[in-house]
Amino acid sequence: MVREYNVAILGATGAVGRRMIDQLAKSTIPVKSVKLLASSRSAGMVLKFRDQDLVVEETTPESFDGVDLVLSSAGGAVSKKFLPEAVKRGAVCVDNTSAFRMEPDVPLVVPEVNSDALKDHHGIIANPNCSTIQMVMALEPIRRKFGLKQIIVSTYQAASGAGQVAIDELKKEAQDYLDGKDMQADAQILPTKGDKKHYPLAFNLLPQIDVLEDSGYSHEEWKMIHETKKIMLNDMNAKDIKVTATCVRVPVPIAHGESVYLTVEDESATTQDIMDAVANFPGVVLEDDIKHQIYPQPINAAGKRETFVGRIRPDYENPGAFNMWIVADNLLKGAAWNTVENAEYLVKMNLISYSAYMLELANDLGFSQKVQNVRASGIRIFDNKVSTIPGIIKLTLGEPDMNTPEHVKEAAIKSIQNNDSHYAPQKGKLELRKAISNYLNKTIGVKYDPETEVVVTVGATEAINAALFAITNPGDKVAIPTPVFSLYWPAATLADASYVLINTTEDNFKLTPQKLTETIKENPTIKAVILNYPTNPTGVEYTEDEIKALAKVIAENHLYVITDEIYSTLIYGVEHHSIASLIPDRAIYISGLSKSHAMTGYRLGYIAGPAKIMEQIGKVHGLMVTTTTDSSQAAAIEALENGLNDAAEYRKVYQKRRDFVLEKLSEMGMQAVKPEGAFYIFAKIPAQYGEDDMQFALDLAFKAKVGVTPGSAFGPGGEGYVRLSYASSDDNLREAMKRMNDFLQSFSSLYL
Repeated sequence: MVREYNVAILGATGAVGRRMIDQLAKSTIPVKSVKLLASSRSAGMVLKFRDQDLVVEETTPESFDGVDLVLSSAGGAVSKKFLPEAVKRGAVCVDNTSAFRMEPDVPLVVPEVNSDALKDHHGIIANPNCSTIQMVMALEPIRRKFGLKQIIVSTYQAASGAGQVAIDELKKEAQDYLDGKDMQADAQILPTKGDKKHYPLAFNLLPQIDVLEDSGYSHEEWKMIHETKKIMLNDMNAKDIKVTATCVRVPVPIAHGESVYLTVEDESATTQDIMDAVANFPGVVLEDDIKHQIYPQPINAAGKRETFVGRIRPDYENPGAFNMWIVADNLLKGAAWNTVENAEYLVKMNLISYSAYMLELANDLGFSQKVQNVRASGIRIFDNKVSTIPGIIKLTLGEPDMNTPEHVKEAAIKSIQNNDSHYAPQKGKLELRKAISNYLNKTIGVKYDPETEVVVTVGATEAINAALFAITNPGDKVAIPTPVFSLYWPAATLADASYVLINTTEDNFKLTPQKLTETIKENPTIKAVILNYPTNPTGVEYTEDEIKALAKVIAENHLYVITDEIYSTLIYGVEHHSIASLIPDRAIYISGLSKSHAMTGYRLGYIAGPAKIMEQIGKVHGLMVTTTTDSSQAAAIEALENGLNDAAEYRKVYQKRRDFVLEKLSEMGMQAVKPEGAFYIFAKIPAQYGEDDMQFALDLAFKAKVGVTPGSAFGPGGEGYVRLSYASSDDNLREAMKRMNDFLQSFSSLYL
């Protein structure tokens, strides 16, 4: 019996999405049902699949329930938001955006070229850039037969690569030119959205596609270079093939052209050898008859799936070097058809059932399916993506720019010099546990027994994981208010629990007792609530009354609360009220010294709670790490016994920086939550970007050289925001605000 597949098309109403519908209808995939998904603006439209009229639905996480396959082309931020939700529900996703292309664990696939990479998918497959696809289609048969040493490509890219709006603009410019009117007023889109200047495309060439970087290359050129290496060599930074690119926008509606100069390893290769290799490669058509002037042209390639190659000729000055001309429909082979074709290959290779596939791999190779389901931190992924930009000022990570206090460092040094280098007690040195107990008694009013109710951990991260492992069973749920630091829900997954994310945006980014009560009623298997406050990324603090109200709901429903209060020493003009002081019998208190004493690298955290719970947490901790480093514990003892005023000095500096950044953001017209603690500001992105915080953050990084973290990395409610860390030097913050202001002014002027 032939299996049939439930398919969802995300971004169904766009130019590529509509072509996906058409290509799916013409494909060999046995389709059981098709679901068309888009934004709320497009919901209700009716589109046809084969002979069926289908109503477009607004996309929600639940849209992917029961879906086997997702074809996506709705923009990077939408893909980042919804595709992990689809994967969680068992779907396999083929994504035609840039959201996942450069992630090391996501295959970047042109099926004819590297279909074997599909076997390594973790639920998401990325479609390459359209200009990359057609080039590797033409060059892969040459690489396989003769080897490749160098590729020099100049592209002639159609207006449709920038969307339907660019085609419409080109048409209007052309008509105005023919009517003797000024075209400049029509230029609102190209060369790239949000840039300082726009130029007409009609009767013109634009040697810029995407943003220009300090290296001199455009981001489109960067993508061609690194995507080519990832596809051909499985390493975006490989040196085996040298690649360089110049990307140009031309006044053609559909189908890109590319002039390629290549050098092969086998210098005995002839022009006819190259032609034969190209002609026999699936999906490639050789159009090369100079006697009859036959060669690829965009007007002929538009609407066709194939990649067309011609004008193949040698460089007579350099043995083993050749020129060629490549043309393909950028909306079909460059987007919609390559997406559907990837899906066809997934079906043929029996890789469409992600859950079954990962279970099979787990059984065969001995690794965990649940670990495969956990994605790397979106904060770290984005930080890694922008860290290589020359001259960038990074406000991405929660890393204090302060130095650890001298007296704390001296304690660590003395520990090493005294050969304090043997196993400490698993729960931590008793002297440190006593110091933690005394500190918590002074600050939150709870007296924990250092013998049975305190464990020293390798940072607060380990404490969170140990707590979840100790208290949850399969089927239990953990309630997590969002937006929040993106560690908590992957940790719940690893502990065999599931989670419920509670969007707090409408309640000023605070969990209310009403919303918590509603969530508990809807999810009766909730066992614990995770609170983080002052909150990362918003910096909001809870009042005493707010914490009392939450404690009441938690106690009445017999839940645990895991309370991560690592930022509690960094508060501004308010008091911190620990929920552990109200319900100590149900609270698992987590903190550390990373933020208060600038000790992120020491990896020193702690966890405190009722003895019965801590007995179980102690077991998990011992099995995970055995014990914490001696020198870090010595430093922590010094910090807690003699360094309680250290955090107060840091707090003054951070408050001054907070006020400065808030003032500058306000002057720029960016709305921001006023933080009452921590060292982050959560700011609303400009309205012109809609909810696409990923694109805004990328534009800010590449154009203004300021790194901020997209709000969507922090879960539901983060969309349309970015997080700025003001744990950076005064000089960096001043320059970052200047760069942001210049960027926003140039951007806003385009819409006046």
